[in-house]
Amino acid sequence: MNQARPPASNSTSTSPMSAAAGQQLPPPPPSAGKWVRAMVAFGVSVVLGLAPLLGTVNVPGFTALLTLFPRWPFDMARPIIPIASFLMGALAAIIAFYATERIAISTMRRWLRNTIVVIFGALLALLVTYIFSVEQLTYQGTKSVAVLVGFYRPATCADCTPAMSNSECLEHTTLKAAKIKSCWGDKNINIAYLSLAVLYLAVMGGFGVLVGLYVLKPQPVP
Repeated sequence: MNQARPPASNSTSTSPMSAAAGQQLPPPPPSAGKWVRAMVAFGVSVVLGLAPLLGTVNVPGFTALLTLFPRWPFDMARPIIPIASFLMGALAAIIAFYATERIAISTMRRWLRNTIVVIFGALLALLVTYIFSVEQLTYQGTKSVAVLVGFYRPATCADCTPAMSNSECLEHTTLKAAKIKSCWGDKNINIAYLSLAVLYLAVMGGFGVLVGLYVLKPQPVP
C-alpha cells in the first residue's frame, strides 16, 4: 500500500521575516527624525562637550570639582557622572526652548539673583559637608587619598578606640572597604554620600542655569 508523501519543500521560498529584512524600511516622519536628532544632540553631544567639566576627560591645568570626591570606601564619582550628564543635557534643552521666547529683563534678573543664592549656598554647604565627612589620609610620605568616613565614628568600632583620630583609625582599617563601612557604619557613610551628591548636583545645575541666563540675555543693539 502506497503511503502519501508530504509535499516537497520549496528551497527557494522565503519566510515573511527574511522578506521584510530584504526590503528597505520606511523612513521615520520628519517630526520623529527631528526628535531623534535633538535627543542625540542634547543627550550625547552636550555631554561630550562638557566632559572636561564633568571630570571624564583630563585637561592639563584644569581640575574638575568631581575629582575631589573620595574613591574609598567606594568610587563616589562613578554613579554621579551619569546623573550630572543627564542634568546638563536637560538644562541645555530648557535653555534652547527659552531661546525662542521673549523674557522680560526684570524676570531674568530675578532668576539671576536666585541662581546666585543657590550656587553659593550649595557651594558653601558642599565645602562644610566635605570637611566634616571626608578624611585626607597621607601614605608613603607624600601621597594623599580622600576617604569618605561620614559625620561621626560610632563607639562600637572594634578596630579603633574612641581616643583615636580618623587618620589613626584608617591606618588600622588599611583602606579596606568592608572594614571602613563596619567601623563608621553604612548608614552614616550613605548619608554623607547622599549629601555630597545632592550638593554637587545643585552647584553644577546652578552653574548651568547661570550660563544659560547669560546666553538668553538680550544683546544690546549697536
